[in-house]
Amino acid sequence: MLCIACLTALTQISPSADLFYAETVRCNCDGYLKLPNLMNNDIRQAVSIFEKVESTLIRNHPDFTERSRRQAVVDFKRMLREFQTDTDDDFFFHMTMIVFYSGFRASTVNKKKPVIYRYFKSYKKVATYSRKDVTRILNDPKMIAHRNKIKSMIDNAKQFVKLVGRFGSFRNYLLSFNPKFPLSEDNLDQLRADLMKRFAYLGPATVNHFLTDYGFPVVKPDRMIMRVLHRSHLIPSESVRHYPKAIAICKGISETLAIPIRYVDSVFVCLGQVGEANICSKNNPKCDKCDLKNVCNFYD
Repeated sequence: MLCIACLTALTQISPSADLFYAETVRCNCDGYLKLPNLMNNDIRQAVSIFEKVESTLIRNHPDFTERSRRQAVVDFKRMLREFQTDTDDDFFFHMTMIVFYSGFRASTVNKKKPVIYRYFKSYKKVATYSRKDVTRILNDPKMIAHRNKIKSMIDNAKQFVKLVGRFGSFRNYLLSFNPKFPLSEDNLDQLRADLMKRFAYLGPATVNHFLTDYGFPVVKPDRMIMRVLHRSHLIPSESVRHYPKAIAICKGISETLAIPIRYVDSVFVCLGQVGEANICSKNNPKCDKCDLKNVCNFYD
């Protein structure tokens, strides 16, 4: 993971709210970010907040029910199977989708998934794309016309070619850091740092997005998560400087309730995401529907 100095530098590079989607983040030192140790009271408070968010979603979102936690375990097992069975092209296309999600609404990108797949389904083919291919893709009215992302995925495809040539498969590259991945956290920081150095658009949050979708014990503290945690007094602000505490909080909730951290992520995100519950929105939150209103600094 990026060291605290490099994370702080992001606020100077991009002071806007979209800090976690830095396009070509590179860490220039060897330091790693240490997660804070939370007190028992902090964990209890975080669990209480999470359960209030969950109960809010059960009342207001059709995808959340009393059975959602059990379904989350089923989904987690599916992610573990996908890590074992996905081909190199599958890993590459998954990374492509993560890159296009960055800075866009998920609903917008999902609608474009078939056309994105048509151009980026084979990393070997993408690695051979020329300027003419970039222009051809940009001129497709059905495609997300983002030149930097398209060019970045061409560069990322070339990285795939190198890694697959060296390790035999992309999965073997990931496992070279720890053969027990994704169920172990040993050397996880080193893996994240290496992914961010090799691949464009994998920043300090998007790299976690990529890994958590394969069952790795990480969380992607994007704007929605940071907003909910800040408004419920769990972190001092939504600044990237509190990224480590946000991760520690989500891990603490996951361990205490024995639920996948990916589910913790999805619950917090859904509360504030446009196209989902959209209750804890940035400017006009629907506080009357939310069980956090009695502890929310926005409602106060």
